[in-house]
Amino acid sequence: MARIAADKADLNVLLSQADLAMYEAKKRKNSVEVFSESLRQSSIKHTQMEIQLRQAIANHEIYLNYQPQIDREGRFYGVECLVRWQKSGFGVCTAK
Repeated sequence: MARIAADKADLNVLLSQADLAMYEAKKRKNSVEVFSESLRQSSIKHTQMEIQLRQAIANHEIYLNYQPQIDREGRFYGVECLVRWQKSGFGVCTAK
């Protein structure tokens, strides 16, 4: 759900805000979400991260790091594959 003042009515802005609220509500199932500035900021942050990740893939900054899995007796039983991002100016970024 989104609301806008009548004197500032811009249909495109209103529809965009309603879309953001709808997608947020769908994440929670059987819920209603009202558009807010924090919802807009979260959407912008998500979009920026997606753009940065696409650029990182194109620039070959994403790589795999294999970590051995060892049981309590010290025996190797497999590997865990971890994705790492060598981000310029930030160093290595983990999945967090």
